[in-house]
Amino acid sequence: MMTYELEAELAEVAKRELNETPLWRTECLQEMREILESQGSSEDRDLSDETLVRFLRSKKFDVSRSVAAYKNYFYIRAKHPDIFVIPELDSVEHVWRANIVGILPGRDKLDRGMMLGFPGRWDPDTQSLDTVFAALMMQLDHAIKDVRNQVNGIVLLADFRDVSLFQASHITPTYVRLITTIVQNSFPARFKGVYIINYPWYINTLLTLIRPFLSAKMSNRVNLIKNLDDLDRHFHHDALPEEFGGSQPLYSNEEWIRTVRGINSPSHSASSALSLTANQEVVSLTSNDDRSSQHENEEEEEEEWATVSLASSIEGRKKTFRFGQVNLLPMALVMEFPQLDDKQKVLLIWHQANTPETLEPVVTEMRGKVREVALEHAERLIAAKHPESSFDVAISGAVSPACLPHTNEMLEELARLLKPNGTLHVCEPAVTRGSISGIRSLQKVSSALKLSGFVNVTETKFLKSGNELDACFKEGLHKLGWSLTEEQLETIALVQIQASKPGYEIGASSQLSLPQASHQASDALDEDVEVVDADTLLAEEDFLKPNPESLKSDCGPNSGRRKACKNCTCGLAEILASENEEKPKPKPVTSSCGNCYLGDAFRCASCPYLGMPAFKPGEQIRLSERQLKPDI
Repeated sequence: MMTYELEAELAEVAKRELNETPLWRTECLQEMREILESQGSSEDRDLSDETLVRFLRSKKFDVSRSVAAYKNYFYIRAKHPDIFVIPELDSVEHVWRANIVGILPGRDKLDRGMMLGFPGRWDPDTQSLDTVFAALMMQLDHAIKDVRNQVNGIVLLADFRDVSLFQASHITPTYVRLITTIVQNSFPARFKGVYIINYPWYINTLLTLIRPFLSAKMSNRVNLIKNLDDLDRHFHHDALPEEFGGSQPLYSNEEWIRTVRGINSPSHSASSALSLTANQEVVSLTSNDDRSSQHENEEEEEEEWATVSLASSIEGRKKTFRFGQVNLLPMALVMEFPQLDDKQKVLLIWHQANTPETLEPVVTEMRGKVREVALEHAERLIAAKHPESSFDVAISGAVSPACLPHTNEMLEELARLLKPNGTLHVCEPAVTRGSISGIRSLQKVSSALKLSGFVNVTETKFLKSGNELDACFKEGLHKLGWSLTEEQLETIALVQIQASKPGYEIGASSQLSLPQASHQASDALDEDVEVVDADTLLAEEDFLKPNPESLKSDCGPNSGRRKACKNCTCGLAEILASENEEKPKPKPVTSSCGNCYLGDAFRCASCPYLGMPAFKPGEQIRLSERQLKPDI
């Protein structure tokens, strides 16, 4: 039986979780091998079934994602030899003897492999991060050979006891991005969970810095364990070491070191080599003579290394990158770049679907052309709180895959960060027909830019559409949480839009210079206009004092008249009208029960006679002076 074949019970799990069947596995292996062979000679890569099956299982037999992971993995191996290429066993053995990382022989309750980490035992002064990670990768490489780990996955238990801020300060964002890229997008393993115990008070701050580099699925798999008893839900008590509350003794890598050195194997001696294969490049732990021979072979192979050309429209030329033996770098640039100069400050936005391998050459190229390049994650753009009007150019969606829809909040923040007359270049997916939740049409993208404060929204270009969208773009949508059908993908186009910020700051005010009305000269100051004396307009009788008797009106309330004028204004008409109105007669009070005259004992709660003395029917009630004066 081949080493990747599964027993009946494990095959059932693989069929249920990974869509793996013998027939489908054979078809996927053939398709993946054909794709890789079409991109380069099979002599310089490991295309064995065992290797390809590991990548297929890690991506649930999605061939396009498996090919991308394969290429990323071997590209990173070639670019970071300090992690993957170990010159001699002694260079990492001190990390194992310090028990910083480890691998447990047992399995958890879901039959998953278990790795250990004790970051508090790491001494940054004597043990580099590369060395620690190299020791971990060798143990992971060993663990993934077990088909049970390929199907069920691997979990990591980390004891953060004695972790200090001094240690945390040595972990840079660049290194975090590298590690997360290897774990999520490259290494052929299914990482099913991280369980952290004895964590310090600032653990949430550390996780806040790391989470932007993690996918949503991986971020949800990070578990903070307050009580060691909570581990019993996931792990067998007798499979854990004492540090994690188990019944096993304190963890030690002695058994692992003896295994690597081949002490327990009669066919190996203490000086024998442990070989790992990558791109048919032998990583040998051998004597100095053997290493010297290997070095000579590497120098001969170096001349045959293939090159990868990255088309850069910044300078209208090509920049060549050398990685090693195979063309592993996907085309990085998506959009056509604007003309940049050495006086500009550029903001480049990336997201979690981008990889360092595609970002690094683009940033390097731009830094040689402009004054400064700031690289910012899309989810951290607002939280970063860059100063207002800091950048001349903002570029988002330039690096493959350009699959991030820009929210209104992002566009508003970009408008705030750009200087007046600064330009924005956006590349994002847009719906050409129909509707997809979360992805806007081209018209709505332009409207969102205008509503966010941008003007001159022009130069719209359809870069790709429908079937032209490559596997990298589709994988990027998957990483961002989109699950689209083939019919929906056919309605999506990748578009590029350019906009600019107005030539003034948002919220700026300025005095308006309105035309002032001309003031005409007054006629009184015009010597050509004849002025009339107002006194000459009055007659003799206008100067006579009127007689008070003549001012009296012959009508009014006191005039004795009983008839108002037709247009009465003195109030007589209202007085006469009120006198002629009939006054309403008071309604006699009637009793609904007929017992009101008998007294309060016989009266109901709403009786109007409550509190009054008894009386005869029809008799008028009269109260005495004593009853009208209260006693209190």
